[in-house]
Amino acid sequence: VKKTGLLLLALLPAGLIIVYIMGVVPIRAIRRTVYEALQKEKDTAQQYLDIAGVIMVAIDTDYRITLINRKGCEVLGYSEQEALGKNWIETFIPEKNHADIKHSFLMLGCGNGLPQNTESLILTKNAEERVIEWNHVAILDSDGSCKGVISSGNDITDSKNVELQLLHSQKIETVGQYTSSISHEFNNILTVISSYCCIIRKKIEDNQEACKTLDQVVAAADRAATLTQKLLLFSRKEVVIAREHDLNEIVGNFKNFISKIIGTKVSLSSNYCQNPLDVIVDKGQIEQILMNLSTNARDAMPKGGKLSISTSQINMDNEFIETHGFGRNGLYAVITVKDTGMGMDSETQKMLFEPFFTTKKSDKGTGLGMAIVQRIINSHQGFISVESSIGEGTTFNIYIPTTPQQSVFNSDMLLLSRPEISL
Repeated sequence: VKKTGLLLLALLPAGLIIVYIMGVVPIRAIRRTVYEALQKEKDTAQQYLDIAGVIMVAIDTDYRITLINRKGCEVLGYSEQEALGKNWIETFIPEKNHADIKHSFLMLGCGNGLPQNTESLILTKNAEERVIEWNHVAILDSDGSCKGVISSGNDITDSKNVELQLLHSQKIETVGQYTSSISHEFNNILTVISSYCCIIRKKIEDNQEACKTLDQVVAAADRAATLTQKLLLFSRKEVVIAREHDLNEIVGNFKNFISKIIGTKVSLSSNYCQNPLDVIVDKGQIEQILMNLSTNARDAMPKGGKLSISTSQINMDNEFIETHGFGRNGLYAVITVKDTGMGMDSETQKMLFEPFFTTKKSDKGTGLGMAIVQRIINSHQGFISVESSIGEGTTFNIYIPTTPQQSVFNSDMLLLSRPEISL
């Protein structure tokens, strides 16, 4: 700009034309006026974005965040200053999904656009995974080239969890109906197989090799019969025998039985809460939980190790619920079962309570034990958590509300008062 007194026309985004006579108004004033006008429009646009109840985020072709609204900051856990300029993929996308997101951006750059109504995982500041449903619009330059994308998203994590719980319940119900319909007929078939094996064995007693082979058939039939009993046990709905007990006494009295289950290679220690832990429970079902967890702990320590069982009491307050992601306010009795075994990775922990999921060999586990444990605890209005990592052992915490919290007891669950049945 030459200082010749010529008129300078500055066209602002709002359509305002400022007539500037050089030498009358300082250039700094023009810059300040332009900046203030631009900033005002930016602030107004940001207010509109912040009012929106959905996530709004703009990303350039280098995956850098160029714009984000208040809802986006709330979901991600970052302030606007922290989020702006961060690499969207490296910061907010789980590593397992990096390649898919980069491919989508590549397609966008080729003019193919991004699919609408997509679902993807994002990582929050505290490393929590959230499921977001997105809509995308490409940001185009004046020549039609892609400069990035602006996306609006809804956090559907809670609804997805409800959907998964519903599907899980339907799957459990289907398993129950299916096993109930075929179990008796299947048992009849197994009885015939076992009976004929016994008859044949008597006729070939002198042939030791043949007898050994036949014994394997009988053993397989017995395992199949045991599996059928477990399926029936899993699907059956009966009245639960719930009475008031001191949880310390249940665990203490069952300790001797546990020591027989785990064998001599595993050392057993216990520590009990000094105060009585009065709970309304089915004693047999609590023993079933202890037996299942102890058996799993033993199997996780084939070369030996340590198993500890302890009881305590906690006040499950809002801070606890927020930190752990589960619970209801009140006093809870806690059973902690901890081993020094091989541990589990995060993927195994996610599947741990699924029916028929097992890490054991086909002839060693049926995958029903932990599913039954969870259903027992749910029927007692309780909770269960697991902490584990490879090579570091596993810790289970079982939370059962103390009286008089258990005003309503869910009896439409399993009757598992036979602790001699190993799952």
